[in-house]
Amino acid sequence: MTKIRTLRGLAAMLLSLLLVLALPAAVFAGEGDEPGGGGGIDLDAVEDVDPILYIKSVEKLTLQAGEITSFPILVDTRTGGYTADVRVTLSGTGEYQNAFTIQDPTGWYSVDNIIHESYLTPTINVASDVPDGRYQLNVTFWYVNEHDQPHKSTDSVVITVYGKSADKPYVASARFLEDEIGKENKSALELKVANPGKSTIQNVQLAFVPTENSRFSLYEHFQPVTISSINPGEAGTAQFSMYMETNLTSGNYPLNFTLSYKDPSGRIYTSSERVFAEVKRSADMEEGNTSKPRIIIQSYQTSVEMIEAGKSFDLDFTLQNTSAETEVSNVKVVLGSEEAGSTTSTTRSNSVFFPSEGSNSFFIERIAPKGSVSNSIQLTTSQDIEPGVYSLTLNIEYDANGSAVSPSEEKLAFPVAQQQRLDIQGFSVGNSTMMGSSVPLAFQYINKGKSTIYNFSVEVEGDFTLEDTTQSYIGNLTSGYNDTYENYLVPTKEGTCTGAVLLKYEDSQGNEKSERKEFTVEVQSMDMPTDGDIGMDGEFVGGGMMPSDMEEPSSGPSPVLIGCIIGVVVLGGGAAAFVILRRRKQAKEREEDEEE
Repeated sequence: MTKIRTLRGLAAMLLSLLLVLALPAAVFAGEGDEPGGGGGIDLDAVEDVDPILYIKSVEKLTLQAGEITSFPILVDTRTGGYTADVRVTLSGTGEYQNAFTIQDPTGWYSVDNIIHESYLTPTINVASDVPDGRYQLNVTFWYVNEHDQPHKSTDSVVITVYGKSADKPYVASARFLEDEIGKENKSALELKVANPGKSTIQNVQLAFVPTENSRFSLYEHFQPVTISSINPGEAGTAQFSMYMETNLTSGNYPLNFTLSYKDPSGRIYTSSERVFAEVKRSADMEEGNTSKPRIIIQSYQTSVEMIEAGKSFDLDFTLQNTSAETEVSNVKVVLGSEEAGSTTSTTRSNSVFFPSEGSNSFFIERIAPKGSVSNSIQLTTSQDIEPGVYSLTLNIEYDANGSAVSPSEEKLAFPVAQQQRLDIQGFSVGNSTMMGSSVPLAFQYINKGKSTIYNFSVEVEGDFTLEDTTQSYIGNLTSGYNDTYENYLVPTKEGTCTGAVLLKYEDSQGNEKSERKEFTVEVQSMDMPTDGDIGMDGEFVGGGMMPSDMEEPSSGPSPVLIGCIIGVVVLGGGAAAFVILRRRKQAKEREEDEEE
């Protein structure tokens, strides 16, 4: 009977196990069936019913129009599954679908995997033209599951956006400084950036944005113009050197700029600004005499973004004949360069720019009416110049209608940078110390470059702080300057501590640079290690060992213990003898006084 009961129990257990194993397959098969009983997996249906990734919380539900900021979100897996190769994109809805994006060239934020709840910190870019209001922000997750199957799910949150208001900085005006712009077709453009708000804005940057149909271009100072700060209720000034098309007539023309700045809390804002500037052409340009030939530089570009002193670069440029009727011939172009003394030279000896090889002139047989000719030349920059903007001149001679025409001169300007050469020698940090103490830091720094290093400072990262923080900022280092830096590093914890000395500075263009020196220090505790102590009752207490772990004591006392006991006895006996003799002497002195 007992055997029968046992067999029945085993059969019931086996049946239950089979049901449990069969249940998930049935459930998933039912959920995955497409309408019509196809039996496949409808990914869209899965996404709508049970997305694996979802948003648990969002830290920042209030944003500003034009703001670029971190957007932390807490994400979790609804089913507890594994997700890998996760990419996140942001979007709005309706006409503001593209108003919310990830600030990254790829357009997405990526993370290797999400197994359980994780904080994601994408950077959100809010378009500057978003008005006040509440908006639905869609967060889309693209990922693969543990079976390498691609999935996509979308969750959404509602955020509040404060749009542009009357207290936001903006470009208030734009004007060309030339009263009448003649055949040079260029003029300085002055812009006023107004700050109507109640707080000072910092690091205000204004960048020219050329469009496909723009009739203006920059001919020098190609980088954004920076205004260090603008106080409340005031305006800052920025200037650009603008080149315009030859056939541009008098009138008002639009120009596009990007404006960015920091508020007192360090937030960065950006906006697109469109302004109109009036162009006044001189009388000879207004006549519209396009039959008179003139050669101009239609376009140009360099092979490098930043020209460095002592290095070569390629200059590609296109010359255009502005006349619609007359051909030009026997065109001779001679390159001249600015010298360090701000004069123009056609010799290699003192020139900032000179041909890497060959002559500094070239010849063009003819240019048809409204025609153009492109050319390229490799130039080398003098290695001994100070960083700055230097001009390159093209002196152009040519004939028209069989006779020579007055030569023309075209100028190009290029920023030139000196390579920074900060040399650190003899870098040393103590390799060990006690907690509460410090280790010495010392090194020699030398500016081996030909330009000044600006705002040189020393910072420490990791498990240390500088003992003397007043030595963290050093200042400007002129070419050839050298000195020794000495300070002390204070550890913030025990054990093997790692840290790094960060040397920060700026180049002549204001670009921040840094060098990093890493180190390791062993930091010991202030407590002296002991094998054991003697308790109040005279019994020996081991260093944390349980009685069962302690070895049996040896047959006799140790030599160290015997020495300690003898020392105590000797010292104790000597002290007792000294006290007895002194008391006897004092008693004898009292007896002699009484007899007298």
